[in-house]
Amino acid sequence: MLKTKLCELMESNSYVSIYKDRDDLSAFGFGLVIACNDEHLVFASFSPRGENDGFQLAEVNSIHKIEYDDPYASNMKRLIQYYGSTHEACHFQQNFIVELLEHSKEKAFLVIIEICNSNHFDAIGMVDSIDDDGCKILLIDQYGKEAGYAEIRYSDITQIYSDDCDERYRRILYQM
Repeated sequence: MLKTKLCELMESNSYVSIYKDRDDLSAFGFGLVIACNDEHLVFASFSPRGENDGFQLAEVNSIHKIEYDDPYASNMKRLIQYYGSTHEACHFQQNFIVELLEHSKEKAFLVIIEICNSNHFDAIGMVDSIDDDGCKILLIDQYGKEAGYAEIRYSDITQIYSDDCDERYRRILYQM
């Protein structure tokens, strides 16, 4: 049911709030669904201030509630238009995980990866390499310094945030 509605919202280019945490209904993502299949969805995310908040990938079965055509979406749309917030074009065809990692590597975006539904950030850094089974992430600490590497199998990835506005400072510090 939710997957069908998410695909409809993608086709109509409608804003949606996506809830994944059953214990905290104040925690949700907001944006435009840009890709959806049986396993994953990718959406262009916006911060509560209407700013481009990068891309998010989530497992469809982790979503327990969506909201759309509501007052929050209406107000967010106004903020997004006011600030002129947009996302660069990014097309997803089949393997959304690999495609988002490739896009993040190409654009030098910082990624935040959750593994095995851990409910926390298991790896934060820059995509170093991508192969058939997984990826290698150059870990970046909160000071923008290299902190080693993490190698992650695609099958263990449950969420990815790419170019998240709360963590962009790490990329800026790393590149300085």
